[in-house]
Amino acid sequence: ILACPAYPMYRYSWLRDGAFCAAALDAGGDPASAAVFHRWVAECVLAFEAPMRRAIEAVAVGETPDPQDYLPCRFSEAGVAPTGDGWGAFQMDGPGLWLWALERHARAAGAAALGATERRAAALAAEYVCAMWRRPSCDAWEEHEDRLASSTAAADLAGLLAANRLGLELGGMQVTVADMRDELAARAARVGYLPRSDGDDAVDASILWCGPILGVFHARDEAWRETLARVEAELVGPDGGVYRYGADTFYGGGQWPVLTAAYGLACLGRDGSGDRERAEAALTWIEEQRDAGGLLPEQSHRHVLAPARLPEWQARWGPVATPLTWSHAMTVLLAQALALAERA
Repeated sequence: ILACPAYPMYRYSWLRDGAFCAAALDAGGDPASAAVFHRWVAECVLAFEAPMRRAIEAVAVGETPDPQDYLPCRFSEAGVAPTGDGWGAFQMDGPGLWLWALERHARAAGAAALGATERRAAALAAEYVCAMWRRPSCDAWEEHEDRLASSTAAADLAGLLAANRLGLELGGMQVTVADMRDELAARAARVGYLPRSDGDDAVDASILWCGPILGVFHARDEAWRETLARVEAELVGPDGGVYRYGADTFYGGGQWPVLTAAYGLACLGRDGSGDRERAEAALTWIEEQRDAGGLLPEQSHRHVLAPARLPEWQARWGPVATPLTWSHAMTVLLAQALALAERA
């Protein structure tokens, strides 16, 4: 599932983006297409089994893994990982989110839908997450490779919980899950909410998918409630879209449909009772971003945080990526959740 077929820099399949897209395919009633994606990811993961095991073994003996042994974050259509283009390849949220989406697929299509290839790859991915999750890696935005983002730790926690539901029993996995929970709880206890990373107390909207979407934080958890409140106060734009973080300058720092959908889902699950009005407003804002062909962009140019930086990125990479497949996927997830809430 390409991040954006019409945008040369994004003609790759990221494990992170693709996981949400596969979840949307299952939610939207097309598990057969999700199955094709999951088989493709499993084959990509298994193709890197030897280097991944070298990384796991290095950590086990207290050594630093060779960066060449990290699981790539993205692959070409042919399943080849790009090299030498300056993008941060080590992104630990990817394998966690893939495990989360794979377990959702098993529930949507039935456990029998997962073959030996998918299960073998899932076991390897879970073992890799157990070994590597504490290592600093690029966050959801391919930035800050020297830190451990809270959304990355939460994604890996969700992945291991999903692996457990799939019946994978790995030595030490339960201890790792407890360590992850302790790490996130310690961050929240220190500042009262979930900060962007271990080295940055700012709030980042990537944390939005860690509550009701991934199920890592309970809707009534005080730290989660305070995190959502801070996102609302600092990152919800004047017309209802959601920014990535306050200092964003990428394409001027616009509001993102993927984050606005995640915000809508968080509102819908708020405190157990839900805030349908804000969730519907989020969906309305997203629909307003469609172009004449009905396609959704990566971000909106309305009310950007750093307007002086917008021309710089347009000159460098051209118009903002459209359609961003992930934007459409998150919109499906929000629309489906709203429909289910209406029927409940």
